[in-house]
Amino acid sequence: LPICGIFSLSRSLLAVGAVGVTVVAAANSAERSSSLYSWGMGSHGQLGTGNESNAASPMLVDAAEGVEIATISAGGHCSAFITERGDLFTWGNGNDGQLGHGSEVNESLPRQVMASTPIRWSQVSCGRRHMAAVDTDGHAYSWGFGKRGRLGHGNNKSVPSPKVIEFEGLSSAGNVATQIRKVACGDHHTLFLAADGTVYSCGGGTMRGRDDLPTTAMGAQATRTADVSRPQPVETPPAQEIVDIAAGNE
Repeated sequence: LPICGIFSLSRSLLAVGAVGVTVVAAANSAERSSSLYSWGMGSHGQLGTGNESNAASPMLVDAAEGVEIATISAGGHCSAFITERGDLFTWGNGNDGQLGHGSEVNESLPRQVMASTPIRWSQVSCGRRHMAAVDTDGHAYSWGFGKRGRLGHGNNKSVPSPKVIEFEGLSSAGNVATQIRKVACGDHHTLFLAADGTVYSCGGGTMRGRDDLPTTAMGAQATRTADVSRPQPVETPPAQEIVDIAAGNE
């Protein structure tokens, strides 16, 4: 029994994800319809089945039936998917506003994230207590628990709804980045992959790893580095093209 898990399938597997206490997967049929399933711990409604019961095997998420799912993500006690139309749905633990609905209320069914200005989403990542996402124009957003600067807004404040992240050194309109391709949320940090292959990071900088390699969540070679509340470029191996990112516990 995993602590929590969700997936969606019919004919072909679309996506699978797992972070901490949640696993997600999705698939589409030839007609582009999807079915979403979940299993594991449901203590915060993260299974999306309308209650907080645990499930030892995959359960159909009725609320998502007929929805054309494009991509999914799973976090500590929360889950999310984006539809083919670019709509974002989240559910689970609402503490610190990590579901993006402007409150701290738990949601046991998938609920659409409604921004003040309509946003067409392309990718989402769930951490343990925060989320981040990218829209189809390449803007990155984050929300939820803000301690240690993991949201990238220049402070430690929590944010209950999507807030765009400012990047230094990227082509922008009003210093709002327009080149982010993917985001990845860890427990205390967030990674960003720009269209040119540059990796940015923010959040907790506690040391992890070997002394001869980048050893912190921030990619710095040091025994310990300070937390960073604005995304900073990570020193990556020279002459290497970075094509994907993923974030773990630290």
